[in-house]
Amino acid sequence: MHRNLTRFALCVAASCLAIPLFAQDDDDESRPGLISVMAHGPRSEHSVAADVFVPANPGEAKPFEQKWSGTLLLKSEGKFRFHAFVHGKVEVRIGERVVLEAETDRPLWVSGPETELSFGELPLIATLEQQPGRGRSLKLYWSSDTFPLEPLPHHLLFHTDDSTPDRQAKTGSLQLESANCFGCHQQPGGEPSKLAKYSLKHVGSGRSWSAIRNRLTRKDADPNHGRMPAFGLSDDDATAVMAYLAKHADSPKLAEPKKVKVNEKETPSGRELIKSVGCLACHEWQGLGQLPTLGGGKLDDVATRRTKAWLDQWLRDPAIVNPSHRMPVFKLTDAERQQIVTALIGEHQFPKENDAPKITDQLVARGKEVIVAARCAACHEFPGDVAAEPTSVVSQPLDPERVSNREGCLSQQTEPTRLRPMFFGLDHVGLALAMTPRFGRPRLSDLERSGCINCHDRDGSRGLSNITLSLLKSEPQWQGQTPTLTPPPLTAVGDRLQDAALAKGVRGELPVRMDWLKVRMPKFREEQVASIPAELIDHDRIPDGAPATPQYPIAEGRATPDVLLAGRELTGGKGFSCVACHQLKDYVPPKVALGTRGSDLYRLGERMRSPYFFRWTRSPLRILPGVEMPSYLRPHPTLLGGELDRQLAAIWDALHDPQFTAPTNPAVVEQLWGPSEDGRARILRDVVTIPDGDGKTTSVPRSFAVGFANRHSVLFDLERGAVRMWTIGDFARQRTQGKSWFWDMAGVPVAAEFGPTADFFLFDEVMQKLIDSGTGWQAQANLKGYERWYDGSVWVTYEMSWTRDATLEQPTILVREQWKPQKNLGWVRLINVARASVGRSVWFRRPVPRQVFGDPEIRPVPGLKWLKPAPDAPEGFRLAGPSENGREHEVKYTAVAQHPVVATNPVELPPLVPQPVNCLPGYDGVRLPLPRSIMPTAMAWTARNQLFFTSLKGHVYLANNSQTDGLIDQITLVAEGLAAPFGVIPDGHDLLVAHKPEVLRLIMKGDGYAADRAEVLASGWGYTDDYHDWTTGIVRDSQGWFYIGLGSDYAHKNRPATESK
Repeated sequence: MHRNLTRFALCVAASCLAIPLFAQDDDDESRPGLISVMAHGPRSEHSVAADVFVPANPGEAKPFEQKWSGTLLLKSEGKFRFHAFVHGKVEVRIGERVVLEAETDRPLWVSGPETELSFGELPLIATLEQQPGRGRSLKLYWSSDTFPLEPLPHHLLFHTDDSTPDRQAKTGSLQLESANCFGCHQQPGGEPSKLAKYSLKHVGSGRSWSAIRNRLTRKDADPNHGRMPAFGLSDDDATAVMAYLAKHADSPKLAEPKKVKVNEKETPSGRELIKSVGCLACHEWQGLGQLPTLGGGKLDDVATRRTKAWLDQWLRDPAIVNPSHRMPVFKLTDAERQQIVTALIGEHQFPKENDAPKITDQLVARGKEVIVAARCAACHEFPGDVAAEPTSVVSQPLDPERVSNREGCLSQQTEPTRLRPMFFGLDHVGLALAMTPRFGRPRLSDLERSGCINCHDRDGSRGLSNITLSLLKSEPQWQGQTPTLTPPPLTAVGDRLQDAALAKGVRGELPVRMDWLKVRMPKFREEQVASIPAELIDHDRIPDGAPATPQYPIAEGRATPDVLLAGRELTGGKGFSCVACHQLKDYVPPKVALGTRGSDLYRLGERMRSPYFFRWTRSPLRILPGVEMPSYLRPHPTLLGGELDRQLAAIWDALHDPQFTAPTNPAVVEQLWGPSEDGRARILRDVVTIPDGDGKTTSVPRSFAVGFANRHSVLFDLERGAVRMWTIGDFARQRTQGKSWFWDMAGVPVAAEFGPTADFFLFDEVMQKLIDSGTGWQAQANLKGYERWYDGSVWVTYEMSWTRDATLEQPTILVREQWKPQKNLGWVRLINVARASVGRSVWFRRPVPRQVFGDPEIRPVPGLKWLKPAPDAPEGFRLAGPSENGREHEVKYTAVAQHPVVATNPVELPPLVPQPVNCLPGYDGVRLPLPRSIMPTAMAWTARNQLFFTSLKGHVYLANNSQTDGLIDQITLVAEGLAAPFGVIPDGHDLLVAHKPEVLRLIMKGDGYAADRAEVLASGWGYTDDYHDWTTGIVRDSQGWFYIGLGSDYAHKNRPATESK
């Protein structure tokens, strides 16, 4: 019955106006949105609404009622509850059931009963009523047993009633605004256009006077789809108008842009820029793009009407040539701007002769008369005193009947004598409908006026995504790059962003977050977009205190270290794998498909609201259907008690922490080391890169890094003789960059940036002088050996020596240390000065890291205090007196933070089998069933025919044959973490291995083959972080001498002597 009445009403409206209804909808076709009927007293307005929403309004003198009708698509059955944030009387029906009914005297949350609904298209009717003089507002939400509260999604709302007139009325409303009909035609309910008037104050700069004349004398449609109507002025009147403009215009001088050298590999062509940065959202060029009603015109022959200097200035700062412009400003380099201008000019030419019209008092006076009589000031800003002149011309009221009959300004010919304009390309049907009481001139949002939805998709409307297919066809090299041409959707953006970020975002002032996008966010004038944030917030934001919403335990201030560590772990490959697609601070995921690539999540809370974050992470598809992001509805089984709400809150807290470091993505590194499975420490000897505190990295070539079973790790610098970093979490990771290989400490820095000095300094007790870097001495450590013990500790022995220019004296001490894990609290350093320096005491410097996490404490025990041997000396404690040997001191590195134990996701590898390979005739070649990632570098056989070989990744292996078939099919790890070993040779039961900084003797105890002890046989050559600083060999001659090969210095002519070969 309701549909029949609706059809009858539409027919009556159409017949009364004598307006044909074109492209009428099919009866049974479902279309997005709901039919909305809004009644203000006796007047009602019909439209198609994307969702159920009434903006906050203080109230009117007439009663108010709005009704929405259509269908709700349920994709699964279940128990649902409807909610509303409402001011007024609301009722929601699904079929014959009332699922929500309430009345409030102020904006409040209300909820209906739990209702079981079946899947399919269900009839939906919602109403809001309010008495005269009372405020009103409505936002409709729902929840179920499978999802918390959310707005009733626009993509599940449809209608089947014929909405053709509603959509035509919307088009007509846009055209009323574009043509500024009510700027001339004064009548009740008609408001002049809110669009900025096009300024002619600087009209003399960079414009073609002949093009201006053509516009004034034109009698037919504008071929460039401009909004200016035809007036058909005589040549004399056109000359007079131009004379007035030339006399009064303040024309800035536009300099010819300087030619910029363009790097074609880095700078796209002008053609590509025009098609990609966003120009075609509002313009058409070479048959591509959009021409929205409130957009710009065609750009094909713009160079015949504007000079090169004008085009450059327009792209740089349009306000110089039009103070009231609507053109947003894109951030372009000089080279990009030059490319765009060149492409716009193409083969077109600006007129060589462009003299201003002759100016006489008579012409200027006549020009002013024409401007006033033609009501030009309704749409333009003029120089001089035109705006102050009242017009004597009385316009006819706008009448739907006259509009539908194409009378007045919509007639097919100009009337130059009456100076009445003639508009082409307007939908007279839509204009007439927009002026009828039934449709009441549908309201326009500032989003529409500013062109935001010309670019961005929002709530079912489409922007640039409408034309991406045609853009891809025009540029074959862009195939597969669709996501780079589409800006982020604006759906729910008012709920997503913080107020300050939203205000900056609509002005185009936010920093670039997705630098892979070709499309760009421009900058708008403040007056253009000042009201947009409030509009977005009013519609999108879920008010505080929402029912059916989980309470996430986010921290007030900084979260505890344990929560931050758990949140960090959850963003990694052992958790929810955020690092697979998203940038996190300095980490950028490599080789991510454009459709799945996400923005930088670091300090997310500075721009995003936490309620939206939790709603989004639970189920992104409920907000943006089709988005390529997984839902997180299942908690991690072990972290934070297996509670999803706590886990999502921990991620939020961790991402907002200023010291956040990205966890390692196992899929993009060569090796990721955690604690060992047998409880023993792991040792890394290769080059390690660490942050230097200035946002860059520095290398530690002679590193000695240890990862303990309690997930605490330490990096010791053997060039400096100092601890450089103490971390918690995973131990280390190896990555590649080009042909270079790098190791990083993979955990969270508990303490870092210790300064450029050694851990030890000497004090001459006789001379009372300090031997330290502050007095010109340079410390150097010289590794002697190290050993792993089964209790999880590591023993390391090294010499510390100090040298200074202009002296041959070189004080030296021998240090033997034991490092062992301290349960879950850190690690302990037992220091023994095995050989002290004559006449000098040995002091341990007090560590003062600049970066700390988890309130670490570094202190000597028992009972020792930090002291100074002299007023100008650093703080520390005395390890040994002059010539005093053998005393042991303990330093505890303690942190309250405990890293969660998370198992790495197992990776199932296919079984390997021997495979034949081509080789010399008469021989059989077999590829052994060993991992392809080994990358062997050197090999040697023992007297017992055992094969040992080294790997570029730093390992030493023993090859085994488990099947007695003569084929090696197993490998045993002998040692790991060396710096690209390129030489191995047996020496009795031991192995001699040459890696970058040293030649080591690997000592294998008992019957096993794990080399837990290493002695340095040779070292001292220059060594840097250069990938090619290999040490190759080893070769033994007939007399038992060993030889190695060192890299050349030819690529580093200015390398310091200490690093030279």
